[in-house]
Amino acid sequence: MNLFVSMGQDMRATTIRAQSDKRLRKSKRATFRLLLTENRRKTYDLITDTTAQAIWEARYWKSMDPTPTTPVNESYQEHLRRFAYAERHHSNLISPLYLDDRGKYYLKYGEPDDFSESIGIGKEYLSNVTWAYYRFNLFIDFVEREGFGYEEVNDLSEAVRSAPHNRKAIVAAGLYGDRENLHQRYLRFRGITGSISIDLSAYGMALSQRPPVMFSIFHGVRDYHRTYSPRRECF
Repeated sequence: MNLFVSMGQDMRATTIRAQSDKRLRKSKRATFRLLLTENRRKTYDLITDTTAQAIWEARYWKSMDPTPTTPVNESYQEHLRRFAYAERHHSNLISPLYLDDRGKYYLKYGEPDDFSESIGIGKEYLSNVTWAYYRFNLFIDFVEREGFGYEEVNDLSEAVRSAPHNRKAIVAAGLYGDRENLHQRYLRFRGITGSISIDLSAYGMALSQRPPVMFSIFHGVRDYHRTYSPRRECF
């Protein structure tokens, strides 16, 4: 009887390990895809064999090595450091990445150059934070979603709790005002003060005039410069 119990426990343990390994591979693949340009991502997605995927990934990291004549690949080591940090500070329970949107940006771009955070406890808005990457001219607004970590949003009005439209615009303008030191794009909301007609027109105009962002993607010693809308192209 004990033999059958032991065999059953071993089978369950083997199944759990297999499921864990499958989840880890899926998470690793999803994480790796974040780092790729659109063209490379399309090529990588065509590879279904795990061995071929591993070979392709190894070649990618070799091409990214800034000091190929040394035994240490600094780019890969930095990736591992970022991933470990993102897992500790920006994780959630959503498969396959198990990272919130802050974690995705941290993994790809590293620590932001600056940030502005508004804690929503007891306030009219949810907790939110803006990350600034001055070296890429990239600015991202995140809002905390219960159970999902921080989510990237199109504008900070999404952080404002249920309120009349004019009040929502005023509260959102206050959040943008707290970020005026980050970039001039946040100055566009200064005209919102209390009038419904003025507030909503100024608020809508400010959103419609937001420019696309400019950032650089570094591949080894090569530097590519393109203009993107972050919601469409960063991930």
